[in-house]
Amino acid sequence: MVWFWSSYEEFNDFVHPVELDNPNNFEALGWESRFENQIRLVEAVNGLRNAAENLRKMGFTKEPNKQSASRLRQAREISWSVVRLGETILLCHKRLAQSNWSEDFRDEKDLDEHWERYCSEGSPYPRIFHELKNLINASEKLLKGYDDFLTKDRGFLIEKLDLPDELQDDFILSNNLLSVGFDEVGVLIAGRGLERVLREIARSKKINVLHKNRSLPAEDADSYDLIEALYRVRWQKDNSRLIDSETTLLLHLLRTVRNQGAHPTPTSPLREKNAREMASIITRTSNSLWKEITQRQDQFINSTITKDW
Repeated sequence: MVWFWSSYEEFNDFVHPVELDNPNNFEALGWESRFENQIRLVEAVNGLRNAAENLRKMGFTKEPNKQSASRLRQAREISWSVVRLGETILLCHKRLAQSNWSEDFRDEKDLDEHWERYCSEGSPYPRIFHELKNLINASEKLLKGYDDFLTKDRGFLIEKLDLPDELQDDFILSNNLLSVGFDEVGVLIAGRGLERVLREIARSKKINVLHKNRSLPAEDADSYDLIEALYRVRWQKDNSRLIDSETTLLLHLLRTVRNQGAHPTPTSPLREKNAREMASIITRTSNSLWKEITQRQDQFINSTITKDW
């Protein structure tokens, strides 16, 4: 679940890193494979869990005492690791960094800068104990956020997927791609899944397109003609369309988005933050169309549609 920042400047302006305040840390991500980046993220998460737990075991979340006071030098060394590991997580996981889960950590990570002052303030024990407790709690909140993202991303598209097994593969693959930050590719694969659903509907309902005295199965037509053909099919019972005009417009929009993703430009909408939402819309549309059309027990007025568009 690695999500990159578009530039070091974007990361720096939002996070204001203390330990990773060098562009080389950002550039190193580009030199490594996505798999290596994922390993880096997981190692940072595990390291932060251990470091925060060590500080907690040393008593810095409880009322200060002489024993904890004697461990301040060791605690300072661990706090350096906590900040570096936490910033590594924020560097590798933009969505987590921009969420409320990271807000406290971003506020507390400059602890070492004020260490000497915090050690001289407060009575009977210095303020540094309170600040260490805040850093521990902020780190644990960040880790909880990481776990929350991990759980939600696991079922982002497929939790309510209700399609035949043979039509689920693209949506499962799309979910996996989205879960590791390949959002644009994930949208393309979800779009492919939607197209497969439409073609299977056309095949199962035996819909054909007639063009220049030649009949072609609708499932073999290009995506534009497929959508237009499905729109023109009407149910015999109430003369309603197989897919209504609103759904047809949505399908054409999704088709356009998918095509733009296959041929991206600097202004392509898939380069914005709506890629995950688009994948979600594609999946919901596929689910609803399949359920509504395949469960209806009715005949068509005419299953062969003359191409007039």
